[in-house]
Amino acid sequence: MSTNPPNIADLLRNARKRALLSQSELAAVSGVSLRTISDIERGLVTTPHPNTMRRLSDALDLTAVDREVAAAAVDRGVQRGPNHHHQRSSGEVVGRAAEIAAITRHLSAGRMTVQVVGPAGIGKSVVAQEAARQWAAWHGKRVVIVECHAASTGDEVIRGLARAIDLSDDEPHWRERLQHDLGDGEWVVVLDDVDRVDGLEEALNHLLDQCPGLCVVVSSRMRLSGRRFSVVVVGSLTAPTAEMIEAGDLNGVMATESVELFAARAALVNRGFHLHAGNAFTIGEIGRLLNGLPLAIELAAAQSDAYSPHALLTLLESSGMAVLSQEPGKRQRFETMAAAIGWTFDLLTQQEQQLLLALSIVPGEFDLGIAEALATAVSARDADVLAILTALDNKNFIEPLPTDDLPFGQRWRMLQAFRMFARPLLRAAGKEHTAERALVHFLADEYESIEMHVLSPEPDVWLAQFDRDRENLNWALCWVSETPGEGDVAHKLIANLGTFWQARSETSEARRWVRVISTIHPETVSTNSCWTAHWGSYFAFLQNDIPVSLKYAEEMQRLATIVEDPELRMLAMGERVRTMLATNDSGPLCAELLAEALAVAETLSPSLPVAMIHNLAGIFAQYHGELKEAERRFERTIAIREGLGALIYALSSRAHLVCVLVDQGRIEEALSTARLLLEDAFGSEDRWAIVVSLVAAASAIMAHPTLENARAALRLIDASEDLAAARRILVWKHWQERIEAVRVLIGEVLPMRELAAAKRRHEPVSNRELLALVATFVSH
Repeated sequence: MSTNPPNIADLLRNARKRALLSQSELAAVSGVSLRTISDIERGLVTTPHPNTMRRLSDALDLTAVDREVAAAAVDRGVQRGPNHHHQRSSGEVVGRAAEIAAITRHLSAGRMTVQVVGPAGIGKSVVAQEAARQWAAWHGKRVVIVECHAASTGDEVIRGLARAIDLSDDEPHWRERLQHDLGDGEWVVVLDDVDRVDGLEEALNHLLDQCPGLCVVVSSRMRLSGRRFSVVVVGSLTAPTAEMIEAGDLNGVMATESVELFAARAALVNRGFHLHAGNAFTIGEIGRLLNGLPLAIELAAAQSDAYSPHALLTLLESSGMAVLSQEPGKRQRFETMAAAIGWTFDLLTQQEQQLLLALSIVPGEFDLGIAEALATAVSARDADVLAILTALDNKNFIEPLPTDDLPFGQRWRMLQAFRMFARPLLRAAGKEHTAERALVHFLADEYESIEMHVLSPEPDVWLAQFDRDRENLNWALCWVSETPGEGDVAHKLIANLGTFWQARSETSEARRWVRVISTIHPETVSTNSCWTAHWGSYFAFLQNDIPVSLKYAEEMQRLATIVEDPELRMLAMGERVRTMLATNDSGPLCAELLAEALAVAETLSPSLPVAMIHNLAGIFAQYHGELKEAERRFERTIAIREGLGALIYALSSRAHLVCVLVDQGRIEEALSTARLLLEDAFGSEDRWAIVVSLVAAASAIMAHPTLENARAALRLIDASEDLAAARRILVWKHWQERIEAVRVLIGEVLPMRELAAAKRRHEPVSNRELLALVATFVSH
């Protein structure tokens, strides 16, 4: 190694001028930042990063002699072991400032042993070496890098370290010389890829005891057990989110680390490549598909001389690992992503490998329950699944996820590149369909009692669980729609998920899946297919698609008759009655269906479907002016639903009851009931309940001659478009007339000064504020 560093500044400046390039032009063709080129030419950077110098050398087409001079400058202060290969990446380290800073902080704080941990392909080696180089440069130390992937014992690692600093491990006293040379505190040692090394902790502890000033940075996929190590975990690069791409957030997409890395590496193999608005979103999709895994992104970008970003994305989606390979002749430690992952996969036990392959079918997050179901499906032997998951977590094949918002225990996910590696192996083993079927049936069973949970005191917890499982559930729906012989589980999924779609107001999504499953599996006759028809009728009704709603309700009644389920048959007749009332049809057929449904209801225990029938009977009586009968039916509905703990289901009947009392002239009772209604709606925070409650309270307020200020509140309600929502939801003539009367009243009055000022300022008013305001008027 030369003791006098070559003048890299002059070399770069002269070569650039010979090429007739400005600094800006050189930055554009090389992919190196203008700031870095300027710093080198001004002498502020005397030992450029090897990848930076390689890019500049290629861009300037340096001669062999000049390249040797540049290499000498780069290698000053960095010594490598004899088996060391250059890093696979080209160019500066992208998106790793936080990890590098964490390593240097640990070293500066006196914690002289740092372990850099992360999965295959995450860029641990690059991060560890760059951090060691930077820290050594700041403190005037030298760096030695030892590749340990071929070593099997701690003694072999120590021998490799000796050879890396030009000591012969054949000499009699080489260990004493090694301790002497390292003990002066002038070295930073990087041990790269130590996963296959047995006894490393013991060997390192002995060396560190003899060399207290030595700094050691270790990179590995699995955490070492030594207490001396401070651990820095290297995660995925940031990638665009689906929402970011869908929203067309160009600046956000281009600022992500995955896109930045792809663009930098693609420019090295294709000098005509430029990141721009036309390809940024496609590259963002590539980064998102590869979960921000640096090696996978670099290997994908290496194909940019042969494929456009769009063609590359299509290949990745169809071919997976086959695309993630380097060009023949570029001999590197890992020529493909599969080789990088496979190297660590071989370290797993048989049970760990089996479960990992099974988990590759899970498109989203998974928990212990999913893992146990898959383990049972692919292996007949009993296994401690939690222990296996913990091992896979420690070996960085799966990633633990935050669970602060869920009380259901730990959840994990698998990086897409690992899934692409494992899925073909599962298929080759003939267990792919078995695992897929096990996952679908588990999800269908898992959500079987979900209505009870959504109606529980903590529905948001279960809704959050649903949101996190949404990707898996959508995949399951696609799977059953493409797989013959799975009709009943397909309908079971619809039956269970209807409650979630209802709670999330995802009416269009629900109708789409009901239509798909009903079309693909029409031959299925079961309790589950009855519920599919129920949700088809319900969601069509919400969108005021009355003919389709009636069609599904009639189909539900037919199926319920075949399966001989009286409660479902009663519910189907109730669906038909409700839909007929929406068209102002309260004639003989409606009366006949309602009478038959009530007869069945009298034979059943109290339940939500029974309460629904009594509620419809109250509405029917209201239509015909039988107010006492309507009042009795509504009060019975309220008693049944509150007794079941489903308070929100009592709100509709209580809202109808308010109007019945108003129609009877019992204004004070109506106001008292309206107060209870508002309190219940306020507690539920459910939009449907709020809409119904506001309209019912408005009816009561309108009938009270002294509450003039209430008109201003109603004007504000109208401005918030809640009455428009009520028109869509409450389509019965009875409610239509009341809503229209409220709107006429609103048009006759002026708002209060404060509300007018708020409206001029375009300040949004929440439903909670509206409820509080109306409740204040009612309480007066």
